[in-house]
Formats: sequence, structure tokens, C-alpha cells
Amino acid sequence: MSKYVRLFFNRKKKATATVAGAIEIVVCLQRERCYFHSGHSVTLDQWENGLVVNHPRAVVINEEIQKKVT
Repeated sequence: MSKYVRLFFNRKKKATATVAGAIEIVVCLQRERCYFHSGHSVTLDQWENGLVVNHPRAVVINEEIQKKVT
């Protein structure tokens, strides 16, 4: 993954085991960061090392997010 484009989970620190937090795509250009919502939200238990896990649609969500990142 490029150092200028990366994934960020729970930026606003609202996710818990029951409340979902947003997965966002961060783009850095000329020292400015732009945050884009990926369209998906998961709980803390469903996010691990930059991937969605323990979710019924984990494979589909990971594919959609990677398409948006590229």
C-alpha cells in the first residue's frame, strides 16, 4: 500500500464491542490529509491488522475497500 493512501479505523474513537466505527481512507497530498468514508462500519472485534474479520460479509467488504483504495 502506498504511503500516501492508507486505511484508518475508528478515527473519532467511538467504536466499542457493540457500537460500530467507520473505516476511512486517508489520502495525503502536499502535507494535507483528506478523509473519505469507505461506506462500511464495523465494531472493534471485527477489525484486525487493516482487515475486516469475524464479520459475515468480511471477504466482500475487504474486496470493496481494496478497490476503493486502488
